[in-house]
Amino acid sequence: MIRAKLVVTKQGAPLWMDYLASPVLVMTSNISFSAVGCEDGSLHIYSPAGRRLLPAIVLESTPVLLQSLHQWLVCMTSTGLLYSWDIYNLTCCIEGVSVAPVLQQVVELEKEAACIKDIRIQEDGLPIIITAAHQAFVYHTNMKTWLRAHDSCVKEPLLNRYLRLSKEKNRKATQENFERVASSDLSQNPSDCPPSYFTHTQLTEPSVHVLRYGWVFWFMHRSPGEKITDYEGAMKKIATFKTVEEFWAVYSHLRRPSDLPNISDYHLFKQGVRPVWEDDVNINGGKWIVRVKKGLASRYWESLVLAIIGDQFDVDDEICGAVLSIRGSEDIISVWNKTSSNGKINLKIRDTIKRHLNLPAETTMEYKTHNDALRDKSSFRNTDVFR
Repeated sequence: MIRAKLVVTKQGAPLWMDYLASPVLVMTSNISFSAVGCEDGSLHIYSPAGRRLLPAIVLESTPVLLQSLHQWLVCMTSTGLLYSWDIYNLTCCIEGVSVAPVLQQVVELEKEAACIKDIRIQEDGLPIIITAAHQAFVYHTNMKTWLRAHDSCVKEPLLNRYLRLSKEKNRKATQENFERVASSDLSQNPSDCPPSYFTHTQLTEPSVHVLRYGWVFWFMHRSPGEKITDYEGAMKKIATFKTVEEFWAVYSHLRRPSDLPNISDYHLFKQGVRPVWEDDVNINGGKWIVRVKKGLASRYWESLVLAIIGDQFDVDDEICGAVLSIRGSEDIISVWNKTSSNGKINLKIRDTIKRHLNLPAETTMEYKTHNDALRDKSSFRNTDVFR
C-alpha cells in the first residue's frame, strides 16, 4: 500500500521520485547516496540518480536521526540504538549500541533532562554524539564503551580542533610505533617489548574491488547547428577507472544526465577501445538503441553503467561500451557490441538491457551495425526495429 510519495528536487526542479509504504520522517544526502527513514522502521538507500542501492533496511524501531559522510550512514532509532554502516562495502561499524549511558552521564553531570542535539561522523565512520548540554561522546569499538570527548562544554571550534588533533595524534603514534619496531632487534623476546609496539604494526592494503576490465568515461557537446568534422577529436576524456572505489569517486562528481545541455553525450568504453565506429574492436559490431522519455535518462543510465562495469551481461568480452545521448525531444541510450553477425549474442544483450532497465516486455528496441552507420553517416536513422 502506497502511503508516501518521495520527490527529490534540485533548485526546485524534480530529479527523481519514489513511492513508499510509510511516511518519511528523516532524510540525509551527500554526493554518494541518499537515505530516508520511514515511520514503519524502514531505511531506503538511493544513488544520486534515484536508483535503489539496497533493499529496504528493517530496523527494530523508528529512525529519528540520520547522518551521512562519504560512504558512511549513521542512524539512531527511537529506542536509543545507534548504527553505523559502510554503504559501499556493505559492512557494519556499530551495531545497535545503546546511547542510554551517554544520556545518563549528562543527567548526572548537568542535573537536568538530557537529549541528543546532533551526530557528527568521523572519517572512519565512528559517530560523535553531541548533547544539548554541549557534551560530546565517542564510541570506542574495541573497548565497547562510550568515551567523553571533552570534560567541559564543547564549543564548535573546540570540537573541530579535538577531532583534528585526535586524528593527527593517532596517525603520528602509529608511525612512531612502526618505526620503533622496524629499527629494533626483532630477535629479542617479544615479551620484552611493550605491547603497544605490536598493536599498530600490522599494515594492510586498503580493501578495493577490482573490475574485470578498466573503463573510460568520455564527454562531448556541440551547439545547435554546429557541425563536427573530427568526431573523435571533439570528445573529451574525463577519467579512467579500474576498481569499484575509483568508479564511485569519478561518477559521484559527474553531472547528472538531467543537468546536461541538449546535444551532449556521455561515452563509457573499455580501456583501449576508442568510442568511434572505426575502431578495430567496434568496426564489425553494432549497437542496441533505446529511446527514452525526457527525465528518465539519469536512472536508466546509472542502472546500465552499473550492469556493464559489473559484468552482468554474461557475453564474455562482447560488450564494448555504452553511450547516452541527450537530445531535445528524447534521450537515447545505446549499448555497443563487437559482433553484429552473432544473432544469439545480440538477442541476449537486448534481453539483458530490458531486464536491468526494468523495461516492459513490449518495449521497442532498435539495432544498427556500425558498417551501416558508416555508409549512411547516421547514428540513429535507418535502424532495424525489434518489438
